[in-house]
Amino acid sequence: MKLSITLIALCFVPIVWGQILNQGGDTLQVHSKAILDLQLRLSTVEHLRNEDELRIADLAKRQLIDQRRIADLEEQQQIDDSRISDLVNKRDEDNRTIADLEKNRQDDQQRIADLEKKRQNDQQRVADLEKKRQNDQQRIADLDKQQRVFEHRIADLEKNPRDGDQRRLTNTQNQQHRRHVVSHHRFPFNSLTNSTTHMADGRRMPSVRKTRSVGTYPGNSELAGPTLETINQGIKKRVSTDNQGMVAFYAVLTHSIKPVANLIEIRFDRVITNIGGSYSGNTGTFTCTHAGVYVFSWTVHVDPRYMYTELVKNGVMVGSAFSGDSPYSGIGGGTVVVQLDQGDEVWVRVEFHVSGSYIYVDRHTTTFSGFLLQ
Repeated sequence: MKLSITLIALCFVPIVWGQILNQGGDTLQVHSKAILDLQLRLSTVEHLRNEDELRIADLAKRQLIDQRRIADLEEQQQIDDSRISDLVNKRDEDNRTIADLEKNRQDDQQRIADLEKKRQNDQQRVADLEKKRQNDQQRIADLDKQQRVFEHRIADLEKNPRDGDQRRLTNTQNQQHRRHVVSHHRFPFNSLTNSTTHMADGRRMPSVRKTRSVGTYPGNSELAGPTLETINQGIKKRVSTDNQGMVAFYAVLTHSIKPVANLIEIRFDRVITNIGGSYSGNTGTFTCTHAGVYVFSWTVHVDPRYMYTELVKNGVMVGSAFSGDSPYSGIGGGTVVVQLDQGDEVWVRVEFHVSGSYIYVDRHTTTFSGFLLQ
């Protein structure tokens, strides 16, 4: 194409040149300048065209690169979307985990509070047990001391038996003695009076008490009193002979004990029933005079806290009871069946008490009783 243009231009050059020669030198110069301008313009256009083709090729190359980049970005976007979805799911799981952990933390705090409360209770219990252990140690020391006393007492009894055991009369001897007395004396009608013994279970047993007066009614010597035999016949109708050898007692506390100390003996001072005379209201101790199986019961009225009491045989605890720990005051007690030998001693004492508590007396609510079972 360039060659064609060049040939055409060359063909016109002589024509133009001739005209120029004809018209003069000025015209030639004008046309020469125009031709030079055209050539320069043609060269510039050609150069611009080449640059445009290079630019187009470069743009096409860049377009391909951009398309590949767009494809990579779209792929990366899909990856990012998938990752975002995974992160959202993971965040939801983390929120649920946080909620569970928060709930567990609250549960742990509640458990810590419960354990702290339990620890305080355990500390209080440990303190109570420590105090009880000290009391037990004191009790062991007292028991050791009592054991040594009993050993000395047993040794003394083995060397020197009690006179009362040798002087006891049998039932047959007592009856013979009474017949001998009746054969020589007569008693006035009022010389024998009836009395009533209250049993621990509420029953009443009639008994006979002899006065000191002996003889006939004053002012009426003709009216003789009944003999001991006739009275015994009346007694036999009311009292079974099985009551012979019976041992039973019932005693109550008539005054409050305040303050209270551990291991003190409770002396039930008012004796209501004491068949056999084995219980002492002064010492609060039952001394066995007939070997056998015995039943003992006791109740203690405590105010305002609580305490433990125990039944003691020869210094050794054989039964324990809890009393108190109510909104006002509380009564508690126990019952024990125990084998006793002659000379054994049984009493009730305070085992352990809470500070401020004391033994409260109201209407025979603190009692001690026992009887020979067999």
